[in-house]
Amino acid sequence: MRPEFLEKTLEPIKGLPVRASDYLKEVRVELQRVSWPSLKEVKGTTIVVLFCVFFFGLYLYVCDYSLGFLMDKLFKAFSAP
Repeated sequence: MRPEFLEKTLEPIKGLPVRASDYLKEVRVELQRVSWPSLKEVKGTTIVVLFCVFFFGLYLYVCDYSLGFLMDKLFKAFSAP
């Protein structure tokens, strides 16, 4: 009974190198079909992303600072003397 269990357990492992090889071949074929962006497109989108990150970072900083300032004023206004 033990050898049958062991064979059933090892069955998927035996085909692993062949399946891995097939998978890598399919990946190579798919990567050849990919439409890669040009250097100009990559530079353009990188600039857009950096601008957006800077803008939203600044926006969130101003919102955080403003809300913190307002909360501080409210706590001071309603705190016990």
